[in-house]
Amino acid sequence: MKVKINNKTYNTDTGQRVCQCAYGYLYKRYHSIDYFLHDPLHRTITPVSWNEARDLAYKYAPGDLYKRLFIPRMDQGRTNIDLPREHYDKLRVCAGLHGNSVKGELRAIIEKAYRNRDRHKQL
Repeated sequence: MKVKINNKTYNTDTGQRVCQCAYGYLYKRYHSIDYFLHDPLHRTITPVSWNEARDLAYKYAPGDLYKRLFIPRMDQGRTNIDLPREHYDKLRVCAGLHGNSVKGELRAIIEKAYRNRDRHKQL
């Protein structure tokens, strides 16, 4: 099933099924941090917040899948960034305009700034 909500496409064929729960099936969008519930009985798709998805996965998903999706892995050279909410919201808007995930948009911004680093040096 494929539905477009708020300029985002939620597709059960390309999404990753996380678990079955009392509300249907919890899915993760392909290459995104967005989650949604699919109710096959009523043929509905409902986006859920990351926190709601984490709580559902904690209750219904296998432990290793929950850890992989919701517990940060610092051993892979990754880090967490603390942004003010207004900046995060602006980043999400920009990502949506360019068809990127938030992580992809941030990566593109950093790569562009790095490529142009020599232009900003003072003479």
